[in-house]
Amino acid sequence: MPRVAVFLLIAGLLLGCGDAGDVPRKSDATPVTSGKKDKPSQNGATAGQPEMSRISVGFRAQLDPSFSRGTLAIGAPAPQFTPLSWLRGEPLTEFTPGVVYVVEFWATWCGPCLQSMPHLATLQKQYGTQVRVIGVTDEPRETLEAFLIEKARGFENTWSELLTCSLAIDSTRQLNRSWMEASGQQGIPCSFIVGKSGNIEWIGHPMAIDEPLQAVVAGTWDLTTAREAMIAQQKMKTALDRGDLENAIQSAESLTTLFPNSFDHAMTRLELLMRSNRLADANAVATTTLAICRSNPEFLNSLAWLMVTGTDSTEIDLNVAHEAASLANQLQQGRDSNILDTLARVTARMGDLNTAIALQKQAIEQEPRETQAELLATLQEYEAANQKNGSPTIDSQPAANADSPKPPTAPAAKPAEGTNAASAPATGS
Repeated sequence: MPRVAVFLLIAGLLLGCGDAGDVPRKSDATPVTSGKKDKPSQNGATAGQPEMSRISVGFRAQLDPSFSRGTLAIGAPAPQFTPLSWLRGEPLTEFTPGVVYVVEFWATWCGPCLQSMPHLATLQKQYGTQVRVIGVTDEPRETLEAFLIEKARGFENTWSELLTCSLAIDSTRQLNRSWMEASGQQGIPCSFIVGKSGNIEWIGHPMAIDEPLQAVVAGTWDLTTAREAMIAQQKMKTALDRGDLENAIQSAESLTTLFPNSFDHAMTRLELLMRSNRLADANAVATTTLAICRSNPEFLNSLAWLMVTGTDSTEIDLNVAHEAASLANQLQQGRDSNILDTLARVTARMGDLNTAIALQKQAIEQEPRETQAELLATLQEYEAANQKNGSPTIDSQPAANADSPKPPTAPAAKPAEGTNAASAPATGS
């Protein structure tokens, strides 16, 4: 996949797959894969000063719409909901008082969307009649029908069996204009929470929706704090636009103070600290972030990947990255190729190439043959480095304890990059 040579952070530019207004969608667009693993671009990076990773695409607080180029702000009445047709679920013409709605803009070609939609379907089951989740896409009905009968990657079920939420078709892009464009959103996936009073309560990435949704349903959502967060986000955007990393970091610190248990804000702060080469502070934030996300394998994977690829400096605490990746692998029982790939990279960076090779082989075994190319290329990197170091070549069987190799006392130099890349943003809504 092509590497991304753009500075991607909280500036509200992208949220997974880019959107360019009314540009027609590319049905064969390359999916963005940052939802599972956020792999930073190598272009323009130097040791200690890497280009920003796509972690900000997969997990980040979104720029407050009231400060963006749009006019639809948090707290405003939800726009009229009139899709042209429905693929699944009862048609909705108005929001029922007392019911919470999640309106999710997505597409079948968007990688992060496909990673977040099953999560939203799980939330639908969890909340039952208290919440109604509605997915909105502008793709043709025949495209969607063909998609639903496909087997979902990583699952034994078809997409139809997984996506039990309502699905609406916005073929005229009217909803895209009145929701996405009106609120200044420029990428998918993007979720809107409509509260019990029919007002917009939250806008952001669906993988960060759990906490605000729980609070909105319980009636404990604090709009005053939310507004303070909006101000901090706008200050951060302004600072980033000026290239002022220090003030951006101060705003990020304000957000983590307001939301101490937010993985989203913690990762933003960590990424900014790494960008500014404040690695001692970054290590402290990474340790705190690890405590926040110990039960979430995707978050753990993203944390480990950012740490291991975000800087070449030996000052970064790879022990934290190793613990995060190992725990993620344990939670997924060694069956997630992305997590195994991350753990292998951390292990290789720490100098244990034999175990890294075993882990990479495990990752390849978990991946369909047609998508193994990048993993195989990375394996070749490790094997070449191992031979160069004069280490014996291991056999094809992974080590029995490959999911939790013992880290060496000091991290080794980072292996060659060039095989794991985030894809370029695709157009669409």
